[in-house]
Amino acid sequence: MFTAFLRFELATWRKQPLTYIFLAVTFGITFLAMLWPNLQMGQDLRNLNVNAPFAILSRAGAMTMLCLLFITAIMASTATRDSGSGYAQVLYAAPLEKGGYLWGRFTGGVLVAVLALLGMLLAIVLGTLLNEPARVGAFQLAPYLQAVSLFIVPNVVLAGAIVYCLTVLTRNTVYAFIGALGLMMGFVLVGLLTPNLDTPASVLLLDPFGLRTLHSLTKYWTVSEKNTAVLDFAGPLLTNRLVWLGIAGALMGLTHGVFSFTTSTGKAKKQRLADAPAPVRAAAPTPRPQVQPRHDRGAALVQLTQQARLDLFGILKSVPFWILLGLGLLNLLSVAATGRSGKVGTSTRSPIPCSTILMGPTPPSCWPCWCTTAGPWCGKNRTPASTVSWTLRPVRRGCLTRLKC
Repeated sequence: MFTAFLRFELATWRKQPLTYIFLAVTFGITFLAMLWPNLQMGQDLRNLNVNAPFAILSRAGAMTMLCLLFITAIMASTATRDSGSGYAQVLYAAPLEKGGYLWGRFTGGVLVAVLALLGMLLAIVLGTLLNEPARVGAFQLAPYLQAVSLFIVPNVVLAGAIVYCLTVLTRNTVYAFIGALGLMMGFVLVGLLTPNLDTPASVLLLDPFGLRTLHSLTKYWTVSEKNTAVLDFAGPLLTNRLVWLGIAGALMGLTHGVFSFTTSTGKAKKQRLADAPAPVRAAAPTPRPQVQPRHDRGAALVQLTQQARLDLFGILKSVPFWILLGLGLLNLLSVAATGRSGKVGTSTRSPIPCSTILMGPTPPSCWPCWCTTAGPWCGKNRTPASTVSWTLRPVRRGCLTRLKC
């Protein structure tokens, strides 16, 4: 059962454009960073060789963070493949093994994301061959293996487990992007807890991506050491990776224990009341009102305001909105209290940069927030169940598009 679902996921994602877009993004960004030193990925690596062991590890950790949105999209689509296509009722009626079903799909999504992220290692090798000899060091295989085993695989497994658990249990992709945003917020908060170079090992265990642990272990390394030295597998970095892999395993265990093949809608009581026979009464004849349809600007304005009011209150009453609001307030209060943005290597504490951070441009970590709020609400009227009714309504085309913005 596990092998069947694994092969199905790999075959499905092999035909999806998102897989090749993900691979092209990882390869393209890394390749450009190899050729143009001013294009930074996380830590400033302009003084190092392009194939330095520290540079390879730092780029691997930064790439998993930059591509968190792609990982979330792959795992969320994998978790909701059956329910989204309407095939869940047919599939769940078959005698399936729950472990093989859940773990097969999860492993397939993780393998696809890992294979796409391996494009960055190919870009590093190709960029090394096309670079100036003065910026190229001796080839070492160990940094590439460490990049896969310490950063790419653990980070994909962790992010995938969070997204997969939330999506499978809630059967809603909105919570998947909220989980990804919470993971990014955890990384930012760890940066706020580590303002100095000397960081306790217990605090380093809170780093979900392992990047701050890597920078803390190599903070006293010289340029020559970063160009040639290979990081040991044993130590705080390995402990950090094992801790977060254990958390990912615990989340998958929770998913395995709570998941059920039954499709509950949560409206059983309302359904029973609706199925109850209503008393039959003789209807008194009533005159039919004469309706005069209006298609002027006044009617369009009324439709605009009423639909905007409906969508606004729908968002304000939704649980994801309040979760996102809480995460945003937590980030705001933490930055305002410390005066730091959580960036790697930033140790200045001043209220002036704090106001700049709060009013500055939106960081990439907030992209999942925009996807969760704008995406589902802009497309909620285009679901198969409501497309026909909405297209038959006498509503102007620009009315729906303007109010959702």
